[in-house]
Amino acid sequence: VLVRNLPPAISVNSVSDGATIYDNTLALSGYAYDDQGVTSVVVSVDGAQAIPANLVIVPGGVAWNTTLTGLSEGTHTITINATDSQGVYQITTFTINVKHLLGQNNLPDVTNLLNGKAGTNLILGITGIILAIIALILGAWALARKPKAAVPEEEVPPEEEAPPAEEEVPEETEKESEEVEGEQEEVPPEEEEKPPEEGGEEL
Repeated sequence: VLVRNLPPAISVNSVSDGATIYDNTLALSGYAYDDQGVTSVVVSVDGAQAIPANLVIVPGGVAWNTTLTGLSEGTHTITINATDSQGVYQITTFTINVKHLLGQNNLPDVTNLLNGKAGTNLILGITGIILAIIALILGAWALARKPKAAVPEEEVPPEEEAPPAEEEVPEETEKESEEVEGEQEEVPPEEEEKPPEEGGEEL
């Protein structure tokens, strides 16, 4: 009975076919299974030189991993080749889309971006934004340090003093005063001198 040796089965766990990554580095990992044992797994990008993957033996096969670096922007084809102990191999391929983000390390050359009118406008725009932010910060700082003006207190006009109340003279006192005045006005008539009596002795 002829027993056919099947090629290894390959799986990729770290990325899916057609995925977009925003870096120039990609870590790949997965599994390769074969009943005869897997002896090697190699990875290549766009048909370039294959990179041997690190292998860890697991039941029925191996766990493999490797890291791709220096990926340029655009679409790339990743090829994985797994070979068993009998020399039978299996190849699987998939694609990825690479996009770089500003601020990443290992970015493509951006010299052309800063040349010419577009580059000048970009620099001027960034400079203007920075200056505007600085002006806002300084303005807020100066406003916070400005002493607050004292609010003048409303002057309260002095209350007018009420004129002193006239003392009330009791009625009895007034009557007594009038009687005293009446008595002073009445002057008793002077008594007339009596004539000397006739026949009196002369001294």
